[in-house]
Amino acid sequence: MEKEYVLVINPGSTSTKVAVFKNQENILQQNLSHTPEVLEKFYKVAEQYQYRRDIILDWFRTAGFETTKLKAVVARGGLLKPMPSGTYQVTDEMIKDLQIGVQGEHASNLGGIIAKSIADAVGIQAYIVDPVAVDEFDDIARISGIPEIKRRSLVHALNIKAVAYRAAGQLNRGIKDLNLVMAHLGGGISIVPLRKGKIVDANNANEMGPFSPERTGGLPVGDLAELCFSGKYTLTEVKKKLLGKGGLVAYLGSNDARVIEERIQQGDEQAKLVYEAMAYQVAKEIGAMATVLEGKVDAVVLTGGIAYSKMFTALVQERVAFIAPVILQPGEDEMIALHEGLERVLSGRERVKIYEEEVKSGMKTFDEILKMAKERGPKTIAVAVAQDIEVLSAVNQAKKLGIADAILVGDAEKIKDIAAEENMDITQYEIIDIKDIQEASRKAVSLVSSGKAHLVMKGLVDTSIVLKAVLDPEIGLRTGSILSHAALFEVPGYDRFIMITDAAMNIAPDIQGKKKIIENAVQVAHALDMDLPKVAVICAKEKVDPKMPPTVDAQTLEEMNKKGEIKGCMVGGPFGLDNAVSEEAAEHKGIQHPIAGKADILLVPDIEAGNILYKSMVFFGRTKNAGVIVGAKAPIVLTSRADSDESKLNSIALAVLMASKAGL
Repeated sequence: MEKEYVLVINPGSTSTKVAVFKNQENILQQNLSHTPEVLEKFYKVAEQYQYRRDIILDWFRTAGFETTKLKAVVARGGLLKPMPSGTYQVTDEMIKDLQIGVQGEHASNLGGIIAKSIADAVGIQAYIVDPVAVDEFDDIARISGIPEIKRRSLVHALNIKAVAYRAAGQLNRGIKDLNLVMAHLGGGISIVPLRKGKIVDANNANEMGPFSPERTGGLPVGDLAELCFSGKYTLTEVKKKLLGKGGLVAYLGSNDARVIEERIQQGDEQAKLVYEAMAYQVAKEIGAMATVLEGKVDAVVLTGGIAYSKMFTALVQERVAFIAPVILQPGEDEMIALHEGLERVLSGRERVKIYEEEVKSGMKTFDEILKMAKERGPKTIAVAVAQDIEVLSAVNQAKKLGIADAILVGDAEKIKDIAAEENMDITQYEIIDIKDIQEASRKAVSLVSSGKAHLVMKGLVDTSIVLKAVLDPEIGLRTGSILSHAALFEVPGYDRFIMITDAAMNIAPDIQGKKKIIENAVQVAHALDMDLPKVAVICAKEKVDPKMPPTVDAQTLEEMNKKGEIKGCMVGGPFGLDNAVSEEAAEHKGIQHPIAGKADILLVPDIEAGNILYKSMVFFGRTKNAGVIVGAKAPIVLTSRADSDESKLNSIALAVLMASKAGL
């Protein structure tokens, strides 16, 4: 029996939209309503799934279809853990999080649960596409202005991504080859910079950005605070003013753009001013998001219901056309967007994603690092003094794997001679002929500081010469932090990476130096998707002893972390090496600490301890490893001749992930 249909499910608070697709056509669609009286019987949203599933199946069969002819079921995703965009297979792990409401209860949580139940019964797969939980923000975009409030990724990812794919098709380009500014113009207005297919920032339409038909957008915060504490309004009333009774409704008494335009045509000057102000604010926000993309914008895309308006889109276009060509993709259709997401996977144009692989806290193997570097790359390496056979080999391997490209700076004749001897094709690389090693190092660094490359790699040159260029105030990559070395190890028998810092740069750091070394290492951990890495401050003993200053530093660093002076991680110490990495050893010594035996990052007291530990891991342990210099504006790969080819490749991949995380 031919499987030819796709069932699309989109649960809402009081109804469930359903549709049947055959090939690319929506052949039947229905909105199945649910009365409040029926829904009130269920204590939790997840408990509604059997009720809603049975109604869907009754509708489907009554319409003359058989579930045995389904080839897939796709549904709206719910409030899952923060996750990258994409089409996901519904797994048992995802179902658990949907059932418990890991980020809250919402009707959309039912989508995956119902889809999997129907799909399992006939032996097919269920999927969700771009749920509300999609979060691809750059870290820099999360900073709000006060630590108590974090900017969050709350955006209509499903429609934005679907429209972005259509715009990419219109431009005959791949979505990962484009930088777009997307403007969703609806009851709320979201403006999104889409960098190479990722939503790296956005205004939360409920709280920020332009005012819209019924929302205020961003407001002068001082005046808003006075309004809140004026005694005239309750919290509920203020929230209603912001969301539901703001924007066009507040000024003109209507949220219907068509009504407003009719009033404008009849000569209503107030309506004209307010409507033009909304377009002005939209254009201004588009301009702001263009700066996120550093002005490298391929197109501005206007979508949503208001994008049908020729008057409104013209008002926006006249202000933003200088940025990039404007593409109109009016309207939104979640059912079509869900089906398109599924078809991208079924046709092989896009890889299906597995929820538990995408949301787990941190990569755990170099295979995962290489895989993610390929997805998040490629990035361009500026190789300083590139006439080095081992470095060229590592760069060439990274190129073949799709992880990185390179600009080779150095003696062009020697570079070509090495390539010829090794039968290595380097015609694919840009070569900049500079024979002086200091000038070649400066040029490589300047390529990164100018944005033409994303990371620096040392070739046949002393480390000190490269670092001198990195720290050069004119062309360098200074940040105000210190440079430190982070070494990453994949240790057999451990369920996580172990990072050692600092084994190569800082000889005997003081307390402030150690703080900055931790902060640098945490950047590396975050690039590996570790949400809250555990930092163990390693000493010769696990008790504070005034005669052993490193133990006192350890205690101080832990206190600084608790006070919020060291962020993005958990710091503890002093620890001995054994009870930092072995839960059994920690238990044996009676150490009760959330980091004991579970450390991700080992902060060593000085360069001698770090270097000995590092080399012991490499030469005695034969452990897979990578290393990178952190603390500059871009990652720096400084490999040595003693490093294996595998280690060099791993180091490049790690640096690519760091460059991606930094938005380079």
